Amino acid sequence: MEAEAAAAADFLTSSEQSVRWALFLDNPWFKSAAAAQPVRNPDGTLAQAHDGGVVSLLESCFPQTHINGARNVWIAKPGGKSRGRGIALFNDLPALLQYCTPLKGEKWLVQKYIERPLLIMRRKFDLRQWALVSDWNPLTVWFYGECYLRFTADDFDLGDLDIFAHLSNNSVSKYAQRGRTDEITLAGNMWSVARFKQHLLESYGTELVWGEEIVPQMKAIVRQTLTAAQGEVKPRKNTCQLYGYDFMIDDNYKVWLLEINSSPTMEPSTEIAARLCAEVQEDIVKVVVDLPDALTALKAAGDPPPPDATPADLGVDTGKWECILRTQPWVTPGSYMGVSLSCQGILFKGMQPKKATKSPKSKPPANSNNSSPYEPPIKRSTIQTSTESVAPLLSSESPPAVAGTTGNSSEGGSDGGAEINEDK
Repeated sequence: MEAEAAAAADFLTSSEQSVRWALFLDNPWFKSAAAAQPVRNPDGTLAQAHDGGVVSLLESCFPQTHINGARNVWIAKPGGKSRGRGIALFNDLPALLQYCTPLKGEKWLVQKYIERPLLIMRRKFDLRQWALVSDWNPLTVWFYGECYLRFTADDFDLGDLDIFAHLSNNSVSKYAQRGRTDEITLAGNMWSVARFKQHLLESYGTELVWGEEIVPQMKAIVRQTLTAAQGEVKPRKNTCQLYGYDFMIDDNYKVWLLEINSSPTMEPSTEIAARLCAEVQEDIVKVVVDLPDALTALKAAGDPPPPDATPADLGVDTGKWECILRTQPWVTPGSYMGVSLSCQGILFKGMQPKKATKSPKSKPPANSNNSSPYEPPIKRSTIQTSTESVAPLLSSESPPAVAGTTGNSSEGGSDGGAEINEDK
């Protein structure tokens, strides 16, 4: 009996191991790593990943599955610093925890690193895209028609976690002393969109992926992020806010949001940056000064524009700024400070007033407006509310929407670790 029990235990153990090994071969992480590091079965034969649609199912549940890779690289960013200071990459948990041991009041942002970016000449890059909010109620968002690419100083290599191979911020790459004389380095590690489209045409025979896939994804992310933040921002008229969006493109041409800079640098650090930063600032004046002046002149002349009119229809030049979102205005709740909210009842006919319990010397207050001597004068007060009327982009005819409603927003992907901060 004891021998039979021991044999059964060995059988169960062996069976459990087989099941666990089969599950491991179906694991998406094994499928991702199988090409880089062959895995063998216990009997020495080469293990093959079972194609049961697990990866497709996982990608449908976790959109970042494709970019996670198989090296388990993580990026750590200090919460209170900008311009790439303090950023480091790790693939070892103890080293990551030791590096991010918080000091008093210090916070860190740790997120999964994008291990499968789109590369150009073996170098990683990201996109700096500008967005402008000219009004938060109604939310009015403008998208700039030109951005630029920022490259790392060294070739991309997941086996080397040096920041010069992985951080494309100009504040970091400009300190790399590599003596390289290639086109990207000589251009200050920056490219214009025109040069990027030329690269797409030379490498893939078409540049349509830029206008048909990349730009629509960036616009969708801008709309979604600013719509999500609308309720947290107190609207102030006659103000505007410029944001710098940092996007990454993976090797499937999917756009990922890295971060949003509330104070984007406008430093003319390179020839490309000098041109674009000057154009962006000049075009902002066209949006926040020239366009409102044109609308005011039309209204004063008794010729308000139709609701669907664009700045071009009015002959107003807004430069490269394109309005990509304008929601209906929120109904602003009225102020109730100082308004009496007290309620007083009215004595119905046929109801007898209660007898006075006060001393005979006390007399009820005189009342000439009511039949009952115990009924106080009726005070009627109305609560006045005010709604703030916000003119739409080109007309004041749009009806206000219920508080909290926003306009339509398209689909788009964003990195789960995206943040809003100063320019990095």
